[in-house]
Amino acid sequence: MKIFRHFKWLFLAAMLVLSACKKDDNKQATPVAEPPDEVLEKEVLTADAGPDHNVAMNDEVILDGTASKSNLGNPFKFKWTIIRKPEGSVSVIVKSDAAIANFSPTTLGQYEIELIISNASGQSADRVIINAGAAETQIIDSDFTSPISLPDLIPDSEKPDYIVTKDISINSDLQINAGVVMAFEKDVRLEVNEGGSLAVLGGPNKKVVFTGVEKIKGSWKGIVFFSSSPQNLLEHVEIWYGGKKTSVSSYNAALTLYGQTKAKLSLKNTLIAESGGIGLPVSPGSVIKEFSNNLFSNNSGSGIYLDAPNVRYLDKASKFIGNGRNLVEVMQSSINNSYGSPETWQGFDDHTPYLVSGELTINTGLELKPGVVIQLAKDVTVVINTEGYINAKGLFGNPIVFTGYNKTPGYWNGIRVNSQIALNEWEFVEISYAGSGSLVSGKKASVGLTGPGTNLFIKNSKINNSGGYGIFVGRGSDFRDEVYNENTFQNNALDHVFYEK
Repeated sequence: MKIFRHFKWLFLAAMLVLSACKKDDNKQATPVAEPPDEVLEKEVLTADAGPDHNVAMNDEVILDGTASKSNLGNPFKFKWTIIRKPEGSVSVIVKSDAAIANFSPTTLGQYEIELIISNASGQSADRVIINAGAAETQIIDSDFTSPISLPDLIPDSEKPDYIVTKDISINSDLQINAGVVMAFEKDVRLEVNEGGSLAVLGGPNKKVVFTGVEKIKGSWKGIVFFSSSPQNLLEHVEIWYGGKKTSVSSYNAALTLYGQTKAKLSLKNTLIAESGGIGLPVSPGSVIKEFSNNLFSNNSGSGIYLDAPNVRYLDKASKFIGNGRNLVEVMQSSINNSYGSPETWQGFDDHTPYLVSGELTINTGLELKPGVVIQLAKDVTVVINTEGYINAKGLFGNPIVFTGYNKTPGYWNGIRVNSQIALNEWEFVEISYAGSGSLVSGKKASVGLTGPGTNLFIKNSKINNSGGYGIFVGRGSDFRDEVYNENTFQNNALDHVFYEK
């Protein structure tokens, strides 16, 4: 019985163990959790057009969008647009598809600028406000050493945009925009050096004005061009109250071209007025590239003082009014062109004369157009050399005139013909007040032919008030006997025509 009880407990223990094992076999394993898929971040663009700011009208405004961004660092495009601007403004954005753009407010008032950045993910916009107010006059007290453009700052044309307080050199390219008024303090000069250039382009209704702070003749020294740059240009410009004596020339002038550096300038639709000396001196070696429709008014000296080779650039329409010597003065010089055709001098529509103030030597061809009036200074001679000629064909009622600056018999010396060129043809020409001294063979005459082979055809012309002969014909000259009957001679001190034997 005791043995049976022990067996019973062993059996029960075995069953419990089996039952536990069965439960473990039926128990399911807990699955291992896999990491979730990565969540992609959405791209966000943020446009930044920069801070609002105040500027002066016509200032260059920099639009800076470089602070714009993508949260993922991806690239994007820029687009700047003027959303709102004052009435009458013609402002446009330059480089409108770049991160950094610019524009200039042309009218007073408020400008609203929008920047849009965009890529495949979308776009973002931001706006900036630019307030354009009246500018203040700027002081110029240092040289121009890098390229620059000077804008019109102040709408009121009676107020200067810039005041120049000391002598200034232009050593790079300077452009002055339409509407600018630049005033110069007393005794100040503006010079354009070799390596620099000055381009001034005003408009018919928006001139560029150079003037003195003091509104009196010769208050400032004027503008001097040493530069040979082809970019030198003055168009629709006014130059007032210059002409204080400078250290680069022997004369006072509002505008000077300096010959030793072969200065060049185009001058168009420009007024030079109230100079304390000459309006425009052009020294030998310098070149007037273009010249048209200019006005020289109330200058103390001549309107223009230049050498003979530059006369051909002058136009008929330019005018000379109220100058101390109301004429175009031609200094002692020669005509020596090498381009085959003759140089041409035109008569001015307002009948302004030329004054030849020193000996004029013709070594090639000179053509004088109807209406040309040439005055000659005291004792001056016109010399036509062997290969030179003067072709002077006036018209009835519109002759070509050679006369004295003073209307005194024998005031200037005369015209000496050394030429054998057949193109020495004069018709409807008037020659008066010559014969001051020895012209040919020790003789006084208005016109003198020097000898063998020299040639002159003259018809329908007048030779008057000579201090000696009308025409002196040297021995062997080729001169027609009909000249006496085909021309008019009056009040000559000696014979009208004298043939040397």
